[in-house]
Amino acid sequence: SELWMRTVPMQILWMLSGFLIDMLPLRFQLTRDQSFSYLLTATRSKVYAAMGHAGVPLDVILKDINAPSLSVCPPLFQVVLNYRLGVLGQKTIGDVALDWSTYEDANHPFDFILTVDENDGEGFLTLSVQEYLFDRTAGDSLLSTYIHLLETFVGHPGLEIGAGELFSPRQIEASTALGKGPITSFGWADTLSLQIDSFVATQPQALAIKDPSGSLTYKGMSDRIDQIAHALLTAGARVGTHVGMLCNPSSDAICSLLAIMRIGAVYIPLDVRNSTERLMTIVGESQAGFIVYHLDTLDRLPKLQLDANVQPVDITEIDKPAHPIPNASTADGRAFIMFTSGTTGKPKGVMLRHSSFLNHVAAASRAMSLRQSRGVVLQQSAYGYDASLGQIFYALANGGSLVVSSNRIDMSDLAQLMYEENITFVLGAPSEYCVLFQYGREWLEKCSNWRIAMCGGEAFANHLRQSFQDLRNPLLQVFNAYGPSEISVASSFGVVPYDRESVQDDSPAAIGPAITNYAVYILDPETAQLMPPGCS
Repeated sequence: SELWMRTVPMQILWMLSGFLIDMLPLRFQLTRDQSFSYLLTATRSKVYAAMGHAGVPLDVILKDINAPSLSVCPPLFQVVLNYRLGVLGQKTIGDVALDWSTYEDANHPFDFILTVDENDGEGFLTLSVQEYLFDRTAGDSLLSTYIHLLETFVGHPGLEIGAGELFSPRQIEASTALGKGPITSFGWADTLSLQIDSFVATQPQALAIKDPSGSLTYKGMSDRIDQIAHALLTAGARVGTHVGMLCNPSSDAICSLLAIMRIGAVYIPLDVRNSTERLMTIVGESQAGFIVYHLDTLDRLPKLQLDANVQPVDITEIDKPAHPIPNASTADGRAFIMFTSGTTGKPKGVMLRHSSFLNHVAAASRAMSLRQSRGVVLQQSAYGYDASLGQIFYALANGGSLVVSSNRIDMSDLAQLMYEENITFVLGAPSEYCVLFQYGREWLEKCSNWRIAMCGGEAFANHLRQSFQDLRNPLLQVFNAYGPSEISVASSFGVVPYDRESVQDDSPAAIGPAITNYAVYILDPETAQLMPPGCS
């Protein structure tokens, strides 16, 4: 009690309770051009001056300055330097001899406390952090950075504090190693177009594409590709020509893409869902020389106000060429121009080469084990979204089947289609899965062949863990993927567990490590320097 505390002799109280120390808040004004030696001298002077007021309780200071009382953080400061001289030198308590090994500080409300224990010429550092702010890796990074800066400035006291390297070479090396995926070759053909041709040769009668109007085998798909390729060549398209594709979701759209690739031209999706203004911008910015269209999109063509340099190519009714069209795609050739969403301004085109996208498809196929069986992939994403390329080639470059639909249809109907077509692979945004579960759950529960749910494009919604668990499909794996359009759909894949324990975990789903032949680095937005593990 307070009365007991006042009446117990101080020497006894010290033995029972340890040191009673009040907080001493200090305020510094730093500039990057100050030298460490100057800063050290100024700090010593400030500390000595402040010690003259050390007897003033912290609560009195807070009352005098009218500091607000907050429930989320302490007033005035959230970082504490706890300097203790000779604490570790205490060898006895009363008659009891002590042999120091380790200790654990009491809990505290501060973001972190750096404790410096000095004893017999040795120093010990302890960093205590709040778990909800810093994980173990972040704490290690903070402490390693402090030690690195201390060693740097002690060795070069005249160095300006803004001139020192914030992180040590060892920290940067750890970041580089952590960000690199495995390096290997896949043994695939040079381009995805040639890779698909290999399946045309080995499994010509296997189902390749299915849409509401019918289906195509690999041989039938190849014949349709030849027809469209022949029409483009006849119109004057050549290797490197930029070709827009204005088709509704259909096998014609897929075959048009593959025909553009076969002649070595560059594919530019003109998504029918986009406004006329945006399509006109894409045609102009990409310098498209040709636009492939069919009967279903004929009415959109005049609205684009194409100039004389852009030639429309109608593929509704075209002749079959006398001979197969040779594949002119090359590994270093340009394959696609995908345009960003444009939500922050004018859409910008991203150029992707054949080799880059083949590497992605091969790496993603390995990460998700797509080659183990002939998968049936749902293709529902808009063609202007790079996920559509993933869906198309995850299927056809692995010898699987592609079921073409649209995520603009009723989600209950889309879920029913997944059941009826025995879909094994779905790639969609988390918000898309949320709506799919909301309106199509009864069909999804019947999708016993569903093996992979790949999420991307948005932060993974944690409540989806429960939705996937409720399906009671023990063979279904959920992947969280991340990567901008510039590097081909995704660069990182992480498995999202959704067992009972994981459902209770509210921490963000990991995006996983970099996949094969990719590297992921986190840079300081101001200096573009690598950040070590634990920093963001």
